[in-house]
Amino acid sequence: MQNKSQPDKSQQKKSQSGKSQREIGMTEVQKYIKDIDFPVGKNELLDHARQQDAPDEILELMKNSPSQQYGNPSDVSRALEQRKH
Repeated sequence: MQNKSQPDKSQQKKSQSGKSQREIGMTEVQKYIKDIDFPVGKNELLDHARQQDAPDEILELMKNSPSQQYGNPSDVSRALEQRKH
């Protein structure tokens, strides 16, 4: 019976780190910027995410994003992905 619980723990650790976490992060970011009118600057993007109650992790990622105009959600995702590497 112990063997069943051990793989579950290791699977949880794997799902909380690495590539899948990055993908989930970008999906999460999109939730908090989906209603904003583009183009938008970094500060407007950050303010909007705060108003949408984005978690601190996402806000911190946005704070570290380049100060530029973002034309669409894909631009935001690309910029944030570059900062994560």
